Amino acid sequence: MSHRKLFRIVNSSISDTFCLAALVVSCCACLQSQLSAQDPSKSELNNWHQWRGPDANGVSRSANPPTEWSEEKNIRWKTAIDGAGSSTPIIWDNKVFLLTAINTGIVDPTLAKPEDQPKRNFGIKFPNTEYKFVILCLDRDTGKELWRQTATQRIPHEGHHGDNNFASSSPTTDGQRLYCWFGSAGLYCYDLDGKKLWQRDLGKAHMGSSLGEGCSPMSSSSCSPARGKSPIPGFSPARSNGCLTTRNRTASYGIFSDSGFCFTRST
Repeated sequence: MSHRKLFRIVNSSISDTFCLAALVVSCCACLQSQLSAQDPSKSELNNWHQWRGPDANGVSRSANPPTEWSEEKNIRWKTAIDGAGSSTPIIWDNKVFLLTAINTGIVDPTLAKPEDQPKRNFGIKFPNTEYKFVILCLDRDTGKELWRQTATQRIPHEGHHGDNNFASSSPTTDGQRLYCWFGSAGLYCYDLDGKKLWQRDLGKAHMGSSLGEGCSPMSSSSCSPARGKSPIPGFSPARSNGCLTTRNRTASYGIFSDSGFCFTRST
């Protein structure tokens, strides 16, 4: 992509531009764990460790995938997934990871029923039931579920567009830790066997027209994530244990590109 197509954003009120999963790099939570014993760059090239793959462009340098599919052709396995989600399944060695949000049907009687709520754009309704925010791990060769973890169970504070859902984000991994971002429901870190290492509540986002959230973490040595119209939170990775620590809340510049929206380092 030509750099001539990049545009500097100088207006801080930009939350309306990256509500849906199509712009999942909009509010990246940027992390880095301790270095793997193997060359991490080579490991990432041989896996699909984040949204849109090793180089975040939808291309693998080493794979030779089929170019035709049908219900029978070039399908190795299929497995049913509970709930709703539009995350990219990511792959590390023999494990496939993805996110889903499952409506439990548990109603909060103090909240308005969807049918009793005021009219909103696109017919969006706010939920009055609890959702489970779930991380799934499947066997790459068979599709068998290896483990699942419920990161949190809560009622989302806003609704979403019919084309969106409450698990739009894609997880990412560095081969040791799995980073899962459910937007306002929190950021969670697990090891690849499903043990929770830490979690972080970064507050509630209020999206334009309540279209819903959609953003994916990206692993990087240092950068500033951002979302919403609030001051932009920045984070400094702790190399010793992969923990996320707040660094600053200063404004950053953003850029639009053909592949979505991303923030530069804070100024």
